[in-house]
Amino acid sequence: MITVSDGYALRAASTIQDTIYILAIPSLSAYFSTGPVKGLTTTGQIVARPSLVPTQVSPLSATASAGSVSVDVLDVDGYVTGLRRSAPMRGQSATLYIGYRDLPWADYLAALPGRISGFDRDATGLSYRIEVADTLDRVDVPVFKEEDVAAEPWTGGDKSFDSGSLVIRDSDGDSVYDTVLVGGTVGANPLDLLLKLLLSGGGNGGGYDVWPVWAGAGLTIDDVDVDWIEAERDNILTVNEQFIYRGEVSAKSFLEEDVCLPLGGYPLVSGTGKLRVQFVNSPGSLSPVLAVTSATILPRSLKWSDPADNYMSHVIFEFDDDGDGPQTTLKRASPQFLAATYDEIREHPISSKGLQTALGGAGIADAVADALFSRYGDPAPRVKFSTFFSRHLAEAGDVISLVTDQMPDWDGRGIGSTRLMLCLSVKAGPQKVDFDCLDLTAALTAGERAIIAPNGQADWTAASDAEKVYAYIASDVTEEMSDGEPAYVWS
Repeated sequence: MITVSDGYALRAASTIQDTIYILAIPSLSAYFSTGPVKGLTTTGQIVARPSLVPTQVSPLSATASAGSVSVDVLDVDGYVTGLRRSAPMRGQSATLYIGYRDLPWADYLAALPGRISGFDRDATGLSYRIEVADTLDRVDVPVFKEEDVAAEPWTGGDKSFDSGSLVIRDSDGDSVYDTVLVGGTVGANPLDLLLKLLLSGGGNGGGYDVWPVWAGAGLTIDDVDVDWIEAERDNILTVNEQFIYRGEVSAKSFLEEDVCLPLGGYPLVSGTGKLRVQFVNSPGSLSPVLAVTSATILPRSLKWSDPADNYMSHVIFEFDDDGDGPQTTLKRASPQFLAATYDEIREHPISSKGLQTALGGAGIADAVADALFSRYGDPAPRVKFSTFFSRHLAEAGDVISLVTDQMPDWDGRGIGSTRLMLCLSVKAGPQKVDFDCLDLTAALTAGERAIIAPNGQADWTAASDAEKVYAYIASDVTEEMSDGEPAYVWS
């Protein structure tokens, strides 16, 4: 979650909205804006409102699209051309800020931190278009190129890096390395391996820059939320995985297809521009970071849909134990499908290089399937809405609570009941915030229980409608609730 300054929140909530955009390129001391900025000397002019595309998370496919922004700046007296003459533009750190006239520069909101990915002069020669993309755009780089692996000097056998977390091998007996074992010969935690792959080769990996340059994506600790990923590592299953590659692979595909997808996770980018991964940890409740109510939702902005792409009836795992393709298949049906709650068949295929049968892959796959079914065994409706600007902004991957009578009572919880939403994307503008969410209320509250009263009997009458779906403990003497009601059986 992002917290904006008091000054920004007050101006965003006011009726005076002289919005100012700033594109900051600190390494070049370049600050382009649409107007004057209090406390900042700007060096160039933005000619139109920037076009901002936020990061979009797709949890089931374990993917996320890169957030980006396009900014058109005037080349007054050749200033922008001069910047390019002094240094390459592509790859420079840059951030789009949003603020208001007379708002101090320190109070501006960083809407999209990233790096310059495009720099093009228009046909008139009067302006340049500068494209800025977030960290996900730079993860799509090749690693383990065949020629790089083969160039490693032959040592007469397997060659290890970082105490064996990465091993290269000659598989065809020609004394040339051709196979990469990520996790070595015995396997290792996939999130440790992911951090090493992302941060090797960048020169500032915070202790994870331990592999050869050809085995790393070249990111730095400024690009990756190391603390977050380490916390996810410590909170998910204790898993060892081994990945075997013969030839080039994309660092992005390793992140999404080989690490996140088989463990029920997905990548995302924080509001500070750092790469994260997040995993399904339901059943179990997640505390919402933001409460949204009818008072803050813009009128007639809520759209509800029930698409089939957020539902699964079966999970199919394929295990690749030797790097030559799938050898073992495991298929599971959801409890909802087995109970004939739904008859639509939607299979969710997962091809895993890391989950191997010799490392307990089948058991891990079972656990992941259970977690996925808890979220998507029932169709998860898509909910989009806009709110007035709030001081606290959710990010993609955050859970928020939603209480509004604009929501249809699609599951019998009642109009105005509290809903828990997983944010797929959040777009902050100068006056409003656009949300795109999945309604995962049932999954994110699975396992919650009522608070037991001091006498050991829960008060059913005093419980809210939302609480009455949970289990209650009746007296073992009277077999009644404290209000005299018979015991309620939870299923």
